[in-house]
Amino acid sequence: MKFHSFLMTMMASFGFVAIAAAQSIVLTINKNASLIQNLTRTDAVDATGATVHTASFDIQLNNLPATKAVVLALQTLATSKTSLQPKVAASISTVPLELEFQMLDFNNNNLEDKVYSSVSIEEVKISALNASEKNTVVLSYKIKAKKVAALPTGQKIAPPSLKAAKALSSNYAITIGNLPTKRVSKISEMIIRPTSNALVPFTIELVAIDGADWSQWLNTGAAGLRKEQGTIDLLTPNLRTTILSLKLSDVQIQSYSVNNATGGAISKSTVGLAAAAITIL
Repeated sequence: MKFHSFLMTMMASFGFVAIAAAQSIVLTINKNASLIQNLTRTDAVDATGATVHTASFDIQLNNLPATKAVVLALQTLATSKTSLQPKVAASISTVPLELEFQMLDFNNNNLEDKVYSSVSIEEVKISALNASEKNTVVLSYKIKAKKVAALPTGQKIAPPSLKAAKALSSNYAITIGNLPTKRVSKISEMIIRPTSNALVPFTIELVAIDGADWSQWLNTGAAGLRKEQGTIDLLTPNLRTTILSLKLSDVQIQSYSVNNATGGAISKSTVGLAAAAITIL
């Protein structure tokens, strides 16, 4: 203890500031709280001399209602004209949402508490799905805020529950029109930029024997001539309950390829697709 006190005194004397490491980070929106990971915050001055506050963070998806509420609240920051559309246009909040980030220590004491307001979403990334892997599905966000305010710290905070069924990358179901999708083994990550009206590209991999209908779609309805509606359901480990759904609107086909395997391996087809919009439900 004496050495620690001496070290802290010396650091203060030379202008260093000791910052305790956070054990957990909590994001709260509209009184709904979710644990987040990999929070990075940056303050910078833009060309006009105004300070711009940006942040990036990950949300590991699970079946807790508060986690879904936070994800849906973040979605309302986008307008119906963007790739990330709200579930119902009328649900768009007219009151700017505030995002509160709290850094907690091992005893759940609040080390740092900051509120971001006048927030816009710059990017959302949905992690890849793979039937042969069991990674947690993650939504990665990049946000921008006009204002940041620091709140008092030191109080003990009750963090969100850790008892939750995680959404795993292997537990999903996908439908796109009436095309064969039961043996889709991979879905690539999807990157959505709400400020852009660009399509959201992604790929799926499936067994080649199911590829005929996909190949026909490319040959007869590419370049947006034929569009399909789709859904990706993220399921609990027992595959019975949907944790979150992704609605794929006006999906277009962009490419089709086949990997002809030998030696008893299963041949695979890769289909390049693009959605006009992705809605989180």
